[in-house]
Amino acid sequence: AASNFIAAKQFAFEALVVGRQKLEDFDQSFLDALQVSRSGLAEDNYEIAFRAISAALALKPKHPDAVELKLQVDALPAQLDLIEKASIARNENNLRLERDALSKLIALAPSRTLQGARLVAVEQELKEAEFAVLIDQSDTALSDKDIKRAKKRLEKAEKTFKGRRVTANLRDRITN
Repeated sequence: AASNFIAAKQFAFEALVVGRQKLEDFDQSFLDALQVSRSGLAEDNYEIAFRAISAALALKPKHPDAVELKLQVDALPAQLDLIEKASIARNENNLRLERDALSKLIALAPSRTLQGARLVAVEQELKEAEFAVLIDQSDTALSDKDIKRAKKRLEKAEKTFKGRRVTANLRDRITN
């Protein structure tokens, strides 16, 4: 009876060790899947991110980190579509379309700093272009002796960029 007890105790101990190892393997599989999904997401690789987060959720369907990551993975295709639209617009030198795509992208994913910086640059370029058009229109109106229109365009230009020398020079020409 004592030998049966010792054998049973040894069996229980081994089962405990195996069980713990299985739990550790299970947890490690979950963590590995989360990491692969995060890497796929960081690389804008939807396929890898999706497969890995699906595997993680199969292991632990209600784990908050996995559920949150799944939301991010699900949002990736829309982001990639907007990145592509912005890229096409940039290649076509269409600043307005590029700005629109980048604005939507940043609204969806504010952490995209590269595209956020590009959005700031595009908005500045558009502002500069608008300013140049207003100055040109004001100058043309002045040449046509349309002082009222020249002043209106100049005022809009001054609202766009205050204190620029070109606006001061144009104002001097209009008032003289």
